[in-house]
Amino acid sequence: MADEVSATHADWSREEVRTPAGRLVRAIRAYQKWKGHGWWAWPLRALWGQMVMGANRQCACEVPPNLQAGGGLMFPHPNGVVIHPAVKIGVNCMIFQKVTLGEGGRKPGVPVLGGHVAVGAGA
Repeated sequence: MADEVSATHADWSREEVRTPAGRLVRAIRAYQKWKGHGWWAWPLRALWGQMVMGANRQCACEVPPNLQAGGGLMFPHPNGVVIHPAVKIGVNCMIFQKVTLGEGGRKPGVPVLGGHVAVGAGA
């Protein structure tokens, strides 16, 4: 079926939404694109890092620009989302509002999400 979402292959079209959350994901991807280049690309990294911070303010969330996330990442309602910079997120994941993915709790370290995972509101 065409409606099925893969847990292993990224569906990049999921990131093409024209909302503040979509702008946040696009800014993260652009920052990551220029991060791998040499010292000469620092103005572009700085620009896209500021775009990520602006999108964070607009969406009322804290998502780092160096987020390790597979393709197809979606934030349907990013309000209140807080993600630790060391968290790893698989392909085609969906993170709803007021989700905190951070360090602490009973197990040491930060969460690692597999592919095609949806994290519900308030988790």
